[in-house]
Amino acid sequence: EYHTRLPEDARFPKSVMMVKATDEDTGVRGEVRYSLGGEGALLFVINDTNGEILVARGAQLDRESTPVISLEVTAHDTPQGGITRRKTTVIVEIELVDVNDESPSWREDSRGGNTVVVVAENTRVGLPVATLHATDPDLGLNGLVRYQLPEPQGQLDGLFSVDGESGVLSVKEALNGKGRTEPYELTVRAVDQGTPQQYSESTLRILIGDVSANDGVPTFISPAPNEGASVLENSKIGTAVFQVKAEDPDDPDTPNGKIVYSFLDDGSSNGVFQIDPTTGLISTAGLVDREDRGQYTVVVVAQDLGRPPQLTSRLIIINITDTDDNPPVFARITGDEALEVEVEEEAAVGTVVAHISAQDIDSGDNALIDYRITYGNDAGLFSINRTSDNRGMIHVKSRIDREEVDSVTLTVLCGKLGRRMPTRMEYDPANPAMMQVVVRVGDLDDNKPTFERAEVTAGVRVDAALQTEVVRLKAFDKDPTAQTIRYAMHNISFSHFEDTVELLPDEEVNAEGTLLLESTTGTLRTNAPLTRYAHGTFTVYVTATSAPPPATPAVAKVTIYVLRDSDLMRFVFGLTPGEVRRQLDNFRREVEGALPVTASLNIYDTAYYSNADGAIDFTTTGSCFQLEGRNLHDTKLLLDAQQNPDLDRVFNRFTVRKVERCVPRRASTGADWVEVWVLVIAAFIGIGGGVSAITVCCLYSRYRRRLDQHHRHLRLLESPPSVLPPGSIVMLPQAAGGVPLGPPPHHHHPGPPPGHPVHPPASMLSSEPPRTYEWQERGLPLDNVSYRSGQR
Repeated sequence: EYHTRLPEDARFPKSVMMVKATDEDTGVRGEVRYSLGGEGALLFVINDTNGEILVARGAQLDRESTPVISLEVTAHDTPQGGITRRKTTVIVEIELVDVNDESPSWREDSRGGNTVVVVAENTRVGLPVATLHATDPDLGLNGLVRYQLPEPQGQLDGLFSVDGESGVLSVKEALNGKGRTEPYELTVRAVDQGTPQQYSESTLRILIGDVSANDGVPTFISPAPNEGASVLENSKIGTAVFQVKAEDPDDPDTPNGKIVYSFLDDGSSNGVFQIDPTTGLISTAGLVDREDRGQYTVVVVAQDLGRPPQLTSRLIIINITDTDDNPPVFARITGDEALEVEVEEEAAVGTVVAHISAQDIDSGDNALIDYRITYGNDAGLFSINRTSDNRGMIHVKSRIDREEVDSVTLTVLCGKLGRRMPTRMEYDPANPAMMQVVVRVGDLDDNKPTFERAEVTAGVRVDAALQTEVVRLKAFDKDPTAQTIRYAMHNISFSHFEDTVELLPDEEVNAEGTLLLESTTGTLRTNAPLTRYAHGTFTVYVTATSAPPPATPAVAKVTIYVLRDSDLMRFVFGLTPGEVRRQLDNFRREVEGALPVTASLNIYDTAYYSNADGAIDFTTTGSCFQLEGRNLHDTKLLLDAQQNPDLDRVFNRFTVRKVERCVPRRASTGADWVEVWVLVIAAFIGIGGGVSAITVCCLYSRYRRRLDQHHRHLRLLESPPSVLPPGSIVMLPQAAGGVPLGPPPHHHHPGPPPGHPVHPPASMLSSEPPRTYEWQERGLPLDNVSYRSGQR
């Protein structure tokens, strides 16, 4: 025997349980099949192979009618049948579990329409007047019934109450004035406590007996307390505003129960509204404008026709509903200046630039304003969005670069939210729905300087004087607030045709270098003689910075040709040097543009032109120049204006009279041979002079050696001793012309007595102070002679 539980709301194909039978036979005799029988067999099905019991299709289980269902399950072997088939039967009991599937049902005496409850209008509050009865066949909470009075109850609303457990109905409020001949209807409800809850309602007929005449006071059904009304502004006269409804507990077929309506202030707010005394319909009696007045307060009176009459009143607030009859405008007057705001360049996308606000005197949704930029935003730099507080927020939409645009004047149009607005419309000062917003772009130092030309070619003459201007570099910074541009020179090198000699280290050049760069003007000048740099080029890298490190500098490569005049050509202009200098840059560009090939034109000087005879022509100007990378022959061919109409027009416009060599060719080569012969003769003279000098030196040397062989050494004393030894030779010095003063050498004269001075002859004396001379013979070579003289 099997037992199981099943919710009564189970439906197909809900599985109930499985039964299992075994057979020890083998083969087909051991195969088991299942079938159902019993009183509940139609409510269930069984899988004949595995014994699973399921709820049958369309079966409705009801615990309240059949709480337990009994099934007979038969298992048999030998599926094909026959006299050898064997079977066994088992009982399966299914207990249905209760679910909250039944609603409470009312007893006959509580069922609507069958019972009339009579209550006098003077019944005291709290007195029971009836008892409600309902039952539920479910179990537990599913069958537990409670009672309620649902709302609203119309004229009986709030007059009665019911006890939830016992169902006792009692008077809750005084019934004075509620008496009438027709019964009232009161809705009652019975609710079980299951999940989900089930309930049923019934209607009781309650007759309130009228005890005294016209004791019923009218009451308002509408409006409810604090209920208001509304009407659109500009509505036509007679437009319905609100339906007032009151009721009187007295018999409506008698004067005591008939109600008339009126305004307490006789027309309400200067006759703007009116009320129908019979129907209670409030309507407009005049035009209303919300912008003029948005709200009215009226007092409605409901009064019966009894004697004495009973009345009641209620205050109604009538709101004037806005119609979209006013356009939004900006709070400005014609001639007002535009709103000026500022945003920094490179501000992030989404950065708020400004908030603007328009006004719409309508209200509610009719006052919602939208904004659009209709002019001045062609670059798409800004966008405007509507904010929740009805303002327009201008914000950055894309990258802003002050060097591209320093200010933007936007035209903003306001309009009704949800309505189409023009996408492009120029500003109209007379249109109050438009305003202008000038957005100034604040500068950031976000640009490094830029050279006018990143690669510059210039030239300088080999004989250029010191401090000669070679080239003036110019850089500019797009940032208007950038600091002064400073120039510096780096990596200077000089190149001949084969080699390159580094002149400066990779740092800023100083005043002792070959070239000098003025840091504030960018002017590059010579600072040393350039003779040894002829026929070569300087390569100079110049940087320009407008901010302190680590700012990135701009770099220009400058190539400077050091040339002799013989390597240059010359333009001859029919203008003065000052006029030529003013238009030299334009002339250079136009000549380069007119050439059939790409070439850089370097012009080195501008001065009055000197004729072949050396005379200066003050009406013309000569400017020596070079075409970079071209020899004189190629330069002459490229600048042949007769073969180039474009170049001819340029020459005519700038009054170029001719193009010639900077250093004219000599008239003939004869003078060159004369110079050569002069140099040869000078060389011979030099050689002859050298040979003569050598010969004289040799003869003099021979003479000295012979002289040494014949004479002893003589020493001349300035102040000889007073006593000379025997054998001393006394001589006088030579006079002009080489004649010795005194006796010739090798002539011996008797000397004076010892201790006496030697005096020359009177004829040899001069006006000079007397001197004493002494020749002393020594046993030394002749070339060792000493001489001494002194004043006496």
